[in-house]
Amino acid sequence: MACNVITNFKNANIQKKPGHDVILKNILIQDENAIATEVPVWCDSPEKLTGHIDLIRIKENILEVIDYKPEGNFMRSLPQVACYGLLLKQRFNIDNIVCLSFNDKNIWEYEPEVVLQRINEILSKIKADSFKWQIYT
Repeated sequence: MACNVITNFKNANIQKKPGHDVILKNILIQDENAIATEVPVWCDSPEKLTGHIDLIRIKENILEVIDYKPEGNFMRSLPQVACYGLLLKQRFNIDNIVCLSFNDKNIWEYEPEVVLQRINEILSKIKADSFKWQIYT
């Protein structure tokens, strides 16, 4: 769907690439499984966490927490999106959650627990002793 929006901009001779909001709003309108964009999330205790989920979809009884990264740098956002997924899982007692990061060329799908588990393993190897997101797992 992101590709379609970009193609439509080109076909209409619009000189700039469609922005974050345009892409997400078009997906929300066109995708029957999309239910919300720019959803604020926060947690006050025990650690502060604030942010927003770009897009939420429900497909086949699975809640999808989705992050749009037009530049394609998915790696930097994996912990953030995984935390959002775990926060929703914990707060609303939802078992079936998957996270996705996408742009107009690629989409990555991942389970939030797996991402944060691997990050914890890597940080443990370099002797980092504080993983604030562990409170959401």
